[in-house]
Amino acid sequence: MNTMISTATMDTSPSVPLSTQLPKKVRVVTDAFRIAVTLPGGSPPTKKAIKEALRERGLKLSLLADVEAAWRELVEARKNAERNRLVRRFGRMPCRSNNHNRTSRLVLFEGTVQERLRDIRRNIVLRTYLRTYATSRRWGSEQVELVTSPTLVGVSQYQTNHRSGQWIGTSTHTVISAPENWRIRVPAELKVCDGMMTLDASPMDTPRDDVTVWQAKWIFQGRGFSVRAVDGFIAAHDGQYYHADTMAAAITGVARKARIAKQTPRDKHGARVKALRKRVAACPDRTVTKQDAYAVGACRYGVESWCNAVGLGDHESATLAEVLDGYIKHPAPEARQVILAATWDALPPPPKLNPKENSHES
Repeated sequence: MNTMISTATMDTSPSVPLSTQLPKKVRVVTDAFRIAVTLPGGSPPTKKAIKEALRERGLKLSLLADVEAAWRELVEARKNAERNRLVRRFGRMPCRSNNHNRTSRLVLFEGTVQERLRDIRRNIVLRTYLRTYATSRRWGSEQVELVTSPTLVGVSQYQTNHRSGQWIGTSTHTVISAPENWRIRVPAELKVCDGMMTLDASPMDTPRDDVTVWQAKWIFQGRGFSVRAVDGFIAAHDGQYYHADTMAAAITGVARKARIAKQTPRDKHGARVKALRKRVAACPDRTVTKQDAYAVGACRYGVESWCNAVGLGDHESATLAEVLDGYIKHPAPEARQVILAATWDALPPPPKLNPKENSHES
């Protein structure tokens, strides 16, 4: 039986309450919850108080059991909301004090101070990972291990089989091994750099004073939910970053990337996407390859990670429309520069001023 109600058959006049037009079962539950909300939430309400509330609303006393059940559901929902708030703030559920004196506000937490600090550090790393990479949150799992040795830093994955009805699938479980002092060891600008999370970074001396280089280890996005740790160097110059296997390649790449970035106009994201749509509409079938991304200064790790994140990892080439869709999902500046470089002749150049008019205006 279809329980949906057509709005065309309902009387929307202010004189007729909406609850009287709903089915009887829905109306009973709605009225019960309305009464339960007005009752105090400390101790269970008495039947006398519930009956008085029903009489004030002009409802039947037969709703007494429904109101009691609704009150219990509301109390349980409030407890769960408070528990979730504490877990988000402290990383774990604090234990209740055994002191029943209501004047005391002392609350004891589970575990030692060191254990709670380690939980907070794990949650910081885990939240950064979940914001950066695609995960199978329903079937898989992600956990963080804090290590003290740089040789143990990395990421590992294993798969298990699960059954959903009559289908059998695989669940991906990820274990992230991060330094215990990851929050202060990795600079803020490197925590998520070019769409990749940095697990470890050590500053290095460079032959150029205007370029900063770190020997680092970052997480590379593979196909699907697969990830792996990569050792290399990250160079920073003029607000641009470049990942490479060697220090020399990182310095050369970031200098070229910064030089190309200065030639690219910067504007707001909304206007940027609108302008890119106009360019792509002029030549939607034009294709680009990864070599075009390398030509605008993007590093190999960043290009492959971005392609895997937007579903273009197994493509030898892609149309500009596909690149634009990927840019909207994952707005990497290198993808925008590829579209601009590939459509430089798509739009007519702006009209030139007449020399006579220009001299007259001056």
